[in-house]
Amino acid sequence: MAFVPQYFRVVRAEVIRVKAEPFVDAARVIGTGTWRIMFRHVLRNSVRTLPLIFTINASEAILTLAGLGFLGFGIEPNSAAEWGYDLNRAVADVTSGLWWTAIPPGLAIVLTVLGTTLLGESLTDLADPRLRRRGGPTATATGTDGGADDD
Repeated sequence: MAFVPQYFRVVRAEVIRVKAEPFVDAARVIGTGTWRIMFRHVLRNSVRTLPLIFTINASEAILTLAGLGFLGFGIEPNSAAEWGYDLNRAVADVTSGLWWTAIPPGLAIVLTVLGTTLLGESLTDLADPRLRRRGGPTATATGTDGGADDD
């Protein structure tokens, strides 16, 4: 619930930006209804960044929980697996020569945060109407410039 105002601010800023775009004016000129413009054009283009913000907030939560667990303020270590607590125990192991015990929890944190962020990036690309193709596949370049051979 703490992040809800952030989502509203982002969507509001995007709505203000999108409603001033020329394609919204063009839809008004051709007689498109207000509700259709609002949902089909403005809202669809305004919520495209929400998946990215959501996954970034999830990554921040993972890092916060791991940091609190490392400091000893996390979830009770007996009731759940906690990467921060595991890293804290691994610090003592590093001084005794067992440096490799820090690798699994550290790698798990890094890969989870990276994977969550990349998932958000790909969901944002999927939600972006500007990246969609219209009318099926487009023709690709064949690699020729149409000119004479340079041989």
